[in-house]
Formats: sequence, structure tokens, C-alpha cells
Amino acid sequence: MAAVALLRLHAITGEERLRTRAEEILRLYQGAAVENPFGYTTWLEALERWAEGATEVVIVGDSDLPATKALWDAVATRWIPHRTLVRVEAGAADVPAVARDRPAVGGRATAYVCRNFACSRPVHTPEDLLEVLG
Repeated sequence: MAAVALLRLHAITGEERLRTRAEEILRLYQGAAVENPFGYTTWLEALERWAEGATEVVIVGDSDLPATKALWDAVATRWIPHRTLVRVEAGAADVPAVARDRPAVGGRATAYVCRNFACSRPVHTPEDLLEVLG
């Protein structure tokens, strides 16, 4: 569980030391997991997250706006393995690393889909967001 938590925190903060510590934990239990994979399902989940990386979805916009809620609701309709969901208020100063330099374009609710901190073009509608997630 610690490795999963560390990898999730890495996806939000970008702090490499968190990923490094998760790798240490994965190596530590590798032998036991090979001998008894049924007893190490969470270890296998962490290994998959480590190998594939997370899909980060960043939604920027005022939380009380219908357009922001519509983007959030669109994400909820999709199963996204190893996802990290971040919603930030437009213009917020203190945001997680994955949401830095991801503005609300044109003052509209905006969504970004990222892998390893490299993001898609900004989208504004639930339909466009679902297309990018596809």
C-alpha cells in the first residue's frame, strides 16, 4: 500500500524522491510477490502503476460553474486505470505540480489530460474531454 500511495503522491507533486522510495519498496517485496502473487495483489497494482505511469486529469475552473462540473462529471463516466484527478480554482496560486502552468484558457473551465506531466491540448467541453480520454 505504501508504494501505491507514494506513486500517487508522485503523480500529484512530481517529487522524484517519492517515486524512488516506491521503487525501493517494489524491489524489497519482489521475491515474495513472485512466490505468492495472490498474496501481493496491491504490490502488483503498484508495479503496474510504476510501469505504466498515471493518467493525470486536471480541471481548472471555478467549482460553482456548471461548465466545470460538466467536465468533472464527464471524467466520472470513464474508467481510467491509475488516474490522478486534480481540480483547481482558476487563478489559484498554490496548486499541485501537475496543475502548474495549466490555466483556464479564455476564462472558461478547461481540462487537460496528462501522462508523466506532458499534457494534451486544453479542452472546454465534456465531449472534447471524452475524445481526448479515448
